[in-house]
Amino acid sequence: MLTSRLAEDQRSSIVKARNSRAQLRSAARYGQGHAARMRILSLLNGRMDKRLPIAMVVQLAQAQDQPIKGSEVTYTDNISVNGARVVSTRPWQAGEIVQLTSLKDETTIRGKVVYCQKLVDDRYCIGLNFSGRPVTWSTFRAYTRT
Repeated sequence: MLTSRLAEDQRSSIVKARNSRAQLRSAARYGQGHAARMRILSLLNGRMDKRLPIAMVVQLAQAQDQPIKGSEVTYTDNISVNGARVVSTRPWQAGEIVQLTSLKDETTIRGKVVYCQKLVDDRYCIGLNFSGRPVTWSTFRAYTRT
C-alpha cells in the first residue's frame, strides 16, 4: 500500500514539474516580466540541497512544546540533508514545529513546516526544513556515502 501511494505521489510531482516548465515557456513566449520567470524558475530549482527519493517509515508528531494533536506513522517521499517531504493524513500550517522519528533508527529530528500540499485522496504532503539540524538517519547516510 505504501509503495502504490509513493508511486502515485511521484507521478503527481512529475506532472507538477511539467506544468511549471510549461508556465515558464509561456511566460517567455508572451513577454511576461523577468520577475515572473524567476518565480517559476525558483519553483523548479528552489532547493539548496539535492533531494533523494528515499521512502522510509517515520512517526510524525507536533513538537512537545506545542499542543498535541496526535501523531501518525507515515512515510517520507524524499529527503535532503536539511529537509524532507512527508505524507500526512491531516493538514499542517506553515511554521508549525514537528518531530519526525525514524522508526528504524529511533532517532528524532525537529523541523519546521514550510508548506502543506493537499493530494487528491484526502492526504497531504508537507515540506519540512531541518535548518541547523542535518539528517543523520542511517537510511539517508547509506544513500549519500561516496
